[in-house]
Amino acid sequence: MFVIPPLTTTILTPAGARRALRCEQRALMVEPADASAMQPHVPPNRIRCARRSVRRMLPSIAIAAGLPHRPGPGMAASGACGHRPS
Repeated sequence: MFVIPPLTTTILTPAGARRALRCEQRALMVEPADASAMQPHVPPNRIRCARRSVRRMLPSIAIAAGLPHRPGPGMAASGACGHRPS
């Protein structure tokens, strides 16, 4: 048996009032899994998955690389790290 203890917490509502939240104690009946029924863990081929992910992203990367750069607000007079370009 697995027992989840009672929980109580206090929150603030959007209006600023305090509100108590409570959960009662629960007991769950659990059993161990049958090891013979489980499938063996087979790790995915990470290289193949990574290549597939990159291939799917290539069109987006190509489009983003071809777009002209427009500085955002507050970046026109300074560089991205905050210093003024010389």
